[in-house]
Amino acid sequence: MSSSPEAPEAAYADLMVTFPLFEGYTSRGAQTLLDRGRIRQCQAGEVLYHGGQPAEAVLLVLGGEVEHFLTRGAREVRLGWAGPSHVLADVQVMGHLPHPASARVRDGATVLEWDRAAFDRLIGADSVFARRVMQQTALSLAAQAEVLVASLAAMQPE
Repeated sequence: MSSSPEAPEAAYADLMVTFPLFEGYTSRGAQTLLDRGRIRQCQAGEVLYHGGQPAEAVLLVLGGEVEHFLTRGAREVRLGWAGPSHVLADVQVMGHLPHPASARVRDGATVLEWDRAAFDRLIGADSVFARRVMQQTALSLAAQAEVLVASLAAMQPE
């Protein structure tokens, strides 16, 4: 359950229904999703998770931006950004997989965090939400793959 005051949660519910992911939801329906998670205010530079670590929670970005990146030796490869309405770590949580990359907050962010059990209940109870999360994940993975391929190509000697 979220421990944030009631008024901000209502504002987040109203915000969530403006996201394509929640098209057709009411503020009350979004509030149900909020009630099953925890709102976190994150500081600039905060690492939300590290590549290789077990995935423990799924995150919905409510505000701000989160950068995905890989660290290889002294080199950092940026994979892209996730902003409001993006869901992070869903595939890893569902598959009991480690995070393939790290995630860091850009200038400050607000995220809604669902632990594994809460997320499993959400996608089991709401097939529309489950389908939309999977569609968003497929698009995000395709974009990350393009960035990764371009980064690897740039590293190759000519």
